[in-house]
Amino acid sequence: MNATKIQYLNVTGQQGTGRPQFINATKISYLNVTGRQGTWRPQFINVTKIQYLNDIPLEMGFQPFVDVEFPHVETDVPRIPHNIHQIWIRHHNNTETDIEVPEQFEQYMKTFPKWNPSWKYYFWTHRTSRKLLEERHPELLTFYDKTLVPVQKSDLMRYVVVYEFGGLYADLDTSCLRSLDIVTTKYSCIVLPEPFEDGIIWENIPYRIQNNVFLCRKKHPFLEQVLRTISEIKTVGASPTLIGPLFFTSQYIRYNNISDKDMNRVNISGNTSSPYFYKGDIPETHDDAIYIPNTRYFLDQPHPWHRDSIKRICENPSNATPIIKRMCYVYTRRGFDRKPSNFTFLEHAYTFSFNSAINWTERKYIPVKKIQSNVQTFNES
Repeated sequence: MNATKIQYLNVTGQQGTGRPQFINATKISYLNVTGRQGTWRPQFINVTKIQYLNDIPLEMGFQPFVDVEFPHVETDVPRIPHNIHQIWIRHHNNTETDIEVPEQFEQYMKTFPKWNPSWKYYFWTHRTSRKLLEERHPELLTFYDKTLVPVQKSDLMRYVVVYEFGGLYADLDTSCLRSLDIVTTKYSCIVLPEPFEDGIIWENIPYRIQNNVFLCRKKHPFLEQVLRTISEIKTVGASPTLIGPLFFTSQYIRYNNISDKDMNRVNISGNTSSPYFYKGDIPETHDDAIYIPNTRYFLDQPHPWHRDSIKRICENPSNATPIIKRMCYVYTRRGFDRKPSNFTFLEHAYTFSFNSAINWTERKYIPVKKIQSNVQTFNES
C-alpha cells in the first residue's frame, strides 16, 4: 500500500458511505488498529494529531496489538546484569533455616534456572535482607524493623537488591517461559504495566505499574528515588500495599515529571510496541530512562478477581465512561483468558502470597537449593 497517497482512512477497515472514524493519514506511522496478529497492517494513523487517550479510536485499545519479538540489539554486553532475585521473608529469625519456601512455589521458581542457566540466582531471606541493610542502607533499617508485615519487608528489599546488584526481581509465583537474555540488551530499566483492565477496575486509572516483576541496571536513579522516599516514611502501619504497586506507580510518575493532566496524554509512534500512555521526555534507551513494554511480553492476564466484574460491566457499556468502553472493546476482542504467545517471557499465577488470611507456617516448606543448586546468598561483612 502506498501510504503517501492516502489522505483519509476508515479505522474500521470498511469502505463506502459515511465517514464515522476517518483519520488523516497524510503523515503516518504503522500501527495495527484491528487487533489481528501477524503481518497484516492495512491501516494507518496520523500520530502527530493525537494528544490524549480519547483521541485514539477504541479499536486501538491501550497499546499496539503485537505478535513480534521483543525490542533488542545484538550485543555481548547486557545493559542489565544477568542476576535473578527472589525473596521469601518467612519470619523474624537470625538463622539459615529460612532459606526455604512453601513447596507450592517450586513449579514456578524452577523455570528461571531452566531457561536462564548462565544467570546468577540470588535468594533473599530475613537474615540476609537485614544484613544488607545494615551494611549498605542503614537509613532503611527503621522502616524494615518497624513493619511486622512480611510483604512490606519484601517490597522494600526487592527495590534494594535490584538497586545494589542490578538484574531481575520476580515474585515466587512467576513462571519464566523462555530465555530472558534479549530483554537485557537495549534498555537500562524495565518496569511492567499491569493488564490495563486491572488498573481501571482497581483504581479507575489508565495504567498502573506492577512491582512483582521488574529489571534494572545497578544503581539506577529511579530506584535510588524509590529508596529515598521509603526512608522518609514516618508511619509504617499494617497495610500490605503501603509500598506496593500504587506506590511504585506514583514513583514512576514522579520520576518522569508526569502531571495529573499528563495521565491521560498519549505518546505513540509506529516504531514502538510500548503502550500509548505518556511516559515523560527521557528517550527510552537513555541510561537513566525507564522502558515500559507491551503487556503481551510479560503481564498480560487480568487478575482473576476481576473476571465477573469485567463481564458484568461489559455486558452493556453504552453509558459507561470512555475508558470503560475502551476496556470493554479489548475484553470483547481478546476475552478474559489470555494465552501466552511465542514471544511471552513470563506469567504470573496470582497465588495471593500477601494474603494475611493464609497461615504460611502450616504449609510444607522445601529448601531453595532443591530448586536452584547454585543459589547465591549475601555474605558481605
